[in-house]
Amino acid sequence: MFDQLTAAELETLARKLSHAGSAFYRKAASIADTALYMEKTGRITAGSGAWNGLWALRRRPADAMDEMHELTRDIDEAAARKDGLPCDACGA
Repeated sequence: MFDQLTAAELETLARKLSHAGSAFYRKAASIADTALYMEKTGRITAGSGAWNGLWALRRRPADAMDEMHELTRDIDEAAARKDGLPCDACGA
């Protein structure tokens, strides 16, 4: 999918995806921290509607973070192929 991009374009895209993945991670971590804090302080209980709702809210940014990791891996593989290098992620 990324084989047609230049090395510079691959690097730029990888950097942007890395920043996006970090942002999604921070959002997911914030929601998780909130759920855990609220449970620890007795404001909600594990398994309650509020607890489940917070974890459900966390799912979308966590999924987006995973997608950024997958795309970055694909870019790394394309860059390795372009450079004729072995790629750990692609088993070459």
